[in-house]
Amino acid sequence: MLEEVFLYLKSNLKILKLLEVLPSEYQGKGLGRHLVSRVVTASHGVAPFVKLFVLGGNSAELLYRQLGFMPGPRYVDFKSRG
Repeated sequence: MLEEVFLYLKSNLKILKLLEVLPSEYQGKGLGRHLVSRVVTASHGVAPFVKLFVLGGNSAELLYRQLGFMPGPRYVDFKSRG
């Protein structure tokens, strides 16, 4: 169902390393919304903001916008050939 969720608490920094709801039979049932909402709620009073990185075109982009996340700068991931 839920592949991996890592939440690191260090000082005032909260990082959700990976959130992925698998397989598709579990998607669209509100599990991702619930988990991300819990992370945001847990960060209140601890972290000044929550930053989220998502691959462009990810189907969860709409969910993140509905939860109040705003688009920021786009990053390009360069991988070395070697």
